[in-house]
Amino acid sequence: FDVAPRERYIDSPCAIGRIAKSTQHVRRMVVSAEASKDVNGLPLTFRWRVLRGDADRITVKKLNDAGSKVELLVPYHQRRPIMPGSAMQSNRVDIGVFVDNGHHYSAPGFVCFYFLDNQVRRYDEQGRIRMVDYAHPEAGRNYVDPLIDTKKNWRDEYLYDEEGKLAGWKRMRGEQMQWFTADGRLVTQSDDAGRPIKSVAVRYIAQRRNNATPRLVQQVVPD
Repeated sequence: FDVAPRERYIDSPCAIGRIAKSTQHVRRMVVSAEASKDVNGLPLTFRWRVLRGDADRITVKKLNDAGSKVELLVPYHQRRPIMPGSAMQSNRVDIGVFVDNGHHYSAPGFVCFYFLDNQVRRYDEQGRIRMVDYAHPEAGRNYVDPLIDTKKNWRDEYLYDEEGKLAGWKRMRGEQMQWFTADGRLVTQSDDAGRPIKSVAVRYIAQRRNNATPRLVQQVVPD
């Protein structure tokens, strides 16, 4: 739910940055540094290290002998100390790659994931999203740059059918509740069993507010 696709933050020869906005539990990325060359033609080996984040939950799988190409599996991270016992906390996962020519190590390249600090999520044992609270009494007050994420004022609770497929979600704003289909349409009429009969498409825009950061507003798309 955003004004535009904004997960892809930066792609450069030295750094890759992503903002974790979608509700998926694990993000998979294949990264290649195969174009790296030594000016003297020396063979290179590549060492990937988790610099920030829970290394026990992050998978770095080499896809070739040199380690220049890897598969990264990064699960959802909430705010945590940057190291055990530290008072400083972070919502980032940083993975560095160091290139070795047998004599020296290079400066690292980085793959970075930023997990938003202004929401609370809950996943089940199968890794399915169950709840996202964008208006949590504590986390909802945490500052996130509005150029990265637009503030929201609702909580979504996700529902699954007997086969484990997403059936939709209910959205709460205070005492108000709305139902959405699995493809994100707002339910306007249901049968006696609670099954949607009619639904409408919605869109999201950033609404400016005086002396406050913008807020994401849900609108029905005109026919």
